[in-house]
Amino acid sequence: MIILGVDTGLAHCGLALLEADDAGARVLDLQVCQTDAGETLQARLATYQRRMSDVMRNNAPHVVVIERPSFPRSAKAAAMLWSAWGIVAGLADSRALLVQPSAGEWRKALGLPACARGDEGKAERKASTAAMMRARFPGVDTLMASVIPSKREHALA
Repeated sequence: MIILGVDTGLAHCGLALLEADDAGARVLDLQVCQTDAGETLQARLATYQRRMSDVMRNNAPHVVVIERPSFPRSAKAAAMLWSAWGIVAGLADSRALLVQPSAGEWRKALGLPACARGDEGKAERKASTAAMMRARFPGVDTLMASVIPSKREHALA
């Protein structure tokens, strides 16, 4: 089974392609898709939709997991985030099973302790999630290093 995990965002969208079977799951690819902040919102959304369509078509995931977004503080950021989320949800819904966990549900499913807002800072949450990913997916650091520092822009091939 091919699983596509999406951390939506219009400026930066994180994509993780996994293959899962009875023996477990392995990371096939990790990518970051970006749009140009200097373009209009309409142009950015069109670019985002093309890239996400390519990802869905090229990888034919059986399941798409997209976290329900939190609520950004500004109306503009919220509109951009929910627009990006809607594109992915719409494309996924027409092609694959769509799973939409909340951040708390993710933490529970991954075996991480629940934390109330303010209990643990953003850096600590990221560190605990990264530690879990390293334990569950050996070699993920190599993939992450190839993606995160350069923030390369392209869809999964």
